Amino acid sequence: MANVREVARRANVSVATVSRVLNNSSRVREDTKKVVLTAIEELEYISPRQHKEDKEIRPIKILALLPDVENPFYSAIAEGICDMARKKNCMVLLCTTASQYENEQKFLQMLSLNLADGAILCSSVMDREELRELNQKYPLIQCCEYKEKLECVPHISVDNYAAGYDAVQHLINVGHKKIAMISCNNGFLSTRERENAYKDVLQKNNIEFKNEYVARAGTDYGFRSGMRAMNQLLNLPDAPTAVFVISDIMAIGAIQAVIKAGMSVPEDVAIIGFDDLEIASNYNPPLSTVYQPKKDMGRLAIELLIDRICTEDDVIGSQFLEHEVRIRQSTVK
Repeated sequence: MANVREVARRANVSVATVSRVLNNSSRVREDTKKVVLTAIEELEYISPRQHKEDKEIRPIKILALLPDVENPFYSAIAEGICDMARKKNCMVLLCTTASQYENEQKFLQMLSLNLADGAILCSSVMDREELRELNQKYPLIQCCEYKEKLECVPHISVDNYAAGYDAVQHLINVGHKKIAMISCNNGFLSTRERENAYKDVLQKNNIEFKNEYVARAGTDYGFRSGMRAMNQLLNLPDAPTAVFVISDIMAIGAIQAVIKAGMSVPEDVAIIGFDDLEIASNYNPPLSTVYQPKKDMGRLAIELLIDRICTEDDVIGSQFLEHEVRIRQSTVK
């Protein structure tokens, strides 16, 4: 089933012009109107009003692609997606990609086969141009992770730079100067923004940045990666007294490494994570962390996608949701 973007491309006009033709606007020249109507007929385009009526019979089908659902961060987003889908009477095709390009491409074929009306992409590994081209054909929403300079594909996220900045500033506020960071080699924008925030807040507080204080022990956010990275930091001649970790699971791995080394958290090393997973407040010691509204991300992503499907609106904007630094016993006694 064609969409308004494909009609515009076939007729070599703007989406706005197609919308004017559909609404019988007098602002469109007759020759342009004929070209658009021909494209509509050739592509068997269904207008948003007809589409909406059709959805009363056939529920909207949403394709949701996530790296995995074993990671509590993504499972919380999936829960939000499914919760809103029930309220909106939509169907969700939930697929896990293991962050593999081939898997994403395989599942996205559901769009071209009319098995899904639009897609929510969580931490997509496709590049910017591929997403831009795909968005010209099908309604898309980026969730949690997104590509820079891709305004045509709306995203739902937190401001990772601001959140990372606030996390490191908390460590400084409680008296630390030897502050390290545990990060990943995953190439995500969120990772880069948190690293940039870490460097900038140190500079603003006149604290020297040391390359050896940034530890990366893999491409995932796993427990063992956190342990390995923390061990690297503990083995430095001048070990840090505080660490900002870009995920809660890695942060818990870092805590375990400190304990296994015969030290205490936060007395010897203070640790702050990112995400505020359920385990964060239940761990010993309870983990200070940056809260992300994960379920709300999923809920809002599906609401915006439904709007794009039913209205084919190209002006739906991206949104940053609020974060919060939640202080617990891993950074303060």
